[in-house]
Formats: sequence, structure tokens, C-alpha cells
Amino acid sequence: MPPDETIEQIPPSPDGGEAPPEAVPWTIRDVLVGTAFLTVLAVLLLSGLVAAALLLNMKGAADRILLSLYVTLLLDVLMLAIVWNLTVRKYRVRWRTLGFKSLGGRAFVAAWAVVGAGLVISVVYGAVVSLLKLDALKSPPLPPIFSAGGWSWVLGGVLVLVMAPIAEETFFRGFVFTGISQRFGFWWGAGISAILFAVAHAQLGALIPVFVLGLFLAWLYSRTQSLWSCILAHFLYNGLVLAVAR
Repeated sequence: MPPDETIEQIPPSPDGGEAPPEAVPWTIRDVLVGTAFLTVLAVLLLSGLVAAALLLNMKGAADRILLSLYVTLLLDVLMLAIVWNLTVRKYRVRWRTLGFKSLGGRAFVAAWAVVGAGLVISVVYGAVVSLLKLDALKSPPLPPIFSAGGWSWVLGGVLVLVMAPIAEETFFRGFVFTGISQRFGFWWGAGISAILFAVAHAQLGALIPVFVLGLFLAWLYSRTQSLWSCILAHFLYNGLVLAVAR
């Protein structure tokens, strides 16, 4: 689609769901290509780093922590690079089209509401799993980055509190959610982006709470039309989880 072509605005979903954000030029095919590309690159990256760790005989805790930092940082950079390539570069749009717009006063209230709802769901989920003694579904502990202290804790905090919210919200809400919701409606976009968001965390015990959080974040994006509100909510959620877990 030419960058200067007028994009038809999509009306609110007839099923009563939230209306999708403003129409965007990237397509379902772009979303599929971006998701597949990220999956393949992530598998290759993880396989390569694990192989390198084995070849270099990285057995110490410090080596494993360093490896996990590299993996996390590279995956975040990959997400941003894929989104840039399939949106900003391909269709000559601005980052604003992805949702990087100024926040209104109500966006802060909505972001805190999403954080609170996400934490409540996480607590309820943990209580149910413990009550039913489903140990395999318990929420995972903090990564070893945060148990070592020192510089690794600081770097891990930067990745979890800054890089992860920016990269993940740009990919899953700004790119995936908008690309799907404007063609199939809010619930399809929210559901699929939330599923991908949960699977990307690669932790069985986190699938359900992260999926629900993804739904809340999609609602927040649709409500505020600003990706910054989602980044803020993601930052606050991660920060509170880290504070409580420590």
C-alpha cells in the first residue's frame, strides 16, 4: 500500500467490544511474517547461545547470569527491529502510528487500574493453584539475575523495567494488536496478541496471568490510543512484582 494512500477508519466492533486504534497500513501478512521471524530468530539465538555456553564451559552462576542478560537484551532489540522493518521502514510511517502519542490525564488512572487488575488476577491465580496443589502451574520464581545482587541486579532491572515494557508493548500491542484488531475486531486482536504475549514468556506458570494481563493491556491501548500508557502499566506491574518478590 502506498504510504500516502488514505486508510479507511474502522468503526467500533458490533459485538460491543472496544474499537480498534486508528487504522494502520500494515497487514495481517505483516503480523504473521513478523511473528514467524521473531520465533525463528529467537530459537536460533537461544540455541546458539546455549551451544556457546557449552563450548566455553560456562558453569558458574556469573556466566549463566551474563548469558541470560544477553538473551533478554537481544530479544528485546529483535522485537523493535522487526517492528521497525515491517512498519516504519516498509510503509514510511512515523512511530506515532504505532501509538507513541502523548498521554492524557485519564491514561494514568487507566494504567493504574490495569496494574491493579493484573496483580489481583495474579494473586487469585496463585491462590487457586496452591489450593489445588498444581505445583507445575505455580508462578515461576525470579530469574537468577535478581538473586545475585550487585551489577547484575541493576542491569536486570533496566531490562525488565525499561527495555521489556518498550519492546514488548511495541511488538504485541502497537504492531500485532493493531494489525489484527482493525480487520477482525477488538477481541480477536486482544486475544491473539495476549496469547503470543503469554507464550513469549516461555513459562508454564505464567501463561494464564500473563495472558489476562495482555488482554488488559490491549484494552488500555484501545482506550487511551497511546502506547505510552501500556508501557507505563507494564513498567509499574513489573516493578511491583519485583518489589514484592524480593
